Amino acid sequence: METKQRNKRRSRGYQAAAQVVYTQSRPFNKKRLILRLGTVLAIVLALIFGLSIFFKVETVSVTGVDEYMKYAVYEASGIREGDNLLGLSKARISGRILQKLPYVDTVQIRIKLPDTVNIEVTAVDITYAAASVDGKLWQISASGKVVDMLDGADAGEFTSIEGVTLENPSIGNRAVAYEPPAETLEDGAVLDAPTAAQRLEAALRIADAMEELGMLEGVVSIDASDLSELGFNYEDRLQIQLGDQNNLFNKVSAAKSAIAQLDPMDVGVLDASYRIRPTDVIFTREVTES
Repeated sequence: METKQRNKRRSRGYQAAAQVVYTQSRPFNKKRLILRLGTVLAIVLALIFGLSIFFKVETVSVTGVDEYMKYAVYEASGIREGDNLLGLSKARISGRILQKLPYVDTVQIRIKLPDTVNIEVTAVDITYAAASVDGKLWQISASGKVVDMLDGADAGEFTSIEGVTLENPSIGNRAVAYEPPAETLEDGAVLDAPTAAQRLEAALRIADAMEELGMLEGVVSIDASDLSELGFNYEDRLQIQLGDQNNLFNKVSAAKSAIAQLDPMDVGVLDASYRIRPTDVIFTREVTES
């Protein structure tokens, strides 16, 4: 009895293998493929054509500068009423503005459907004097952009960057520091020294910190001739020592605070390098013979 029940359960679980039926493949229809591709292409072209009709530039707004500068930015952008809004290149527009208007520091382009382009710019408010290899003076920003050539008679109105000379400055482009030939030792080895580009970058970092702290008034020059002895001249009476590039912003900030505590007639050296005391600024008054 048990054998019959076991055989019955086995017969219920048994299924015959499915039969594979082979059919003849459909012949390749080249005309049908071409028709489908043509239909897809027509739809894409229709969409592009429709977008070009409905999304055209009608309004260009410029923010961040005065009215005179707004018109100059608009002209430099190359955008005109009726341009295809979706075909505009933000990178190309920004590049044109930065190249044609040296006093523009940054550009942001925002496209707002269906018909508006917003151009947000920031202008270079403060520039520094830097000499080129040929002895000419140039205005550069804290971001390193060459803004204009400087008349030597007006050089005293600008904080100068010492210890770095520029190579072939070009208005509207980034300043490049001239790299003199590397010094070689008596045994022929090349002296490993900081590059001119590193010194320029350090000077610009100091300038940027001064701008952020609002302390450029009275700063005569920034000295980046030695990356281990960075510093600046304040009112031709205080030599501020910042040491190396570490914590430059904090050092400049500490120097500003210390200057405010000194007598306006004090002359001497203000050490904000933190080399002697990690948290203190040390003032050494210059003794003059009476």
